[in-house]
Amino acid sequence: MADLGYPAALGLTLAVEVPLWTGLIAWALEVPVRRAAVVAVVVNVVSHPLLWFVLVPVLDAATGPTVVGLLAAEALVVLGEAILARILLRRDLGVLVLVSVAANAASFAVGLVLSGA
Repeated sequence: MADLGYPAALGLTLAVEVPLWTGLIAWALEVPVRRAAVVAVVVNVVSHPLLWFVLVPVLDAATGPTVVGLLAAEALVVLGEAILARILLRRDLGVLVLVSVAANAASFAVGLVLSGA
């Protein structure tokens, strides 16, 4: 994550995750596409800086940079995104957790590929 710089990482996250969030919640939860897109942007704009500037630095300070620490931070983001989407949409939390897992896994994988890791 540190290789990209924050603006590029946020842009990559939005480019990968917003279409996934939008399509999945529009399809699985029958949410209108426009509303799904707004929720997709909101959950990512809220969660991304928390991951980048709070969770990863705190976990790195506590344990050093580790895969386990990064996965723990991502797990907290998944849960936070799903809860925020649940509040905004009043839809099934379980489905929203699965959507968040899929979107975050996709953007994490794209980030790894682009960073050469």
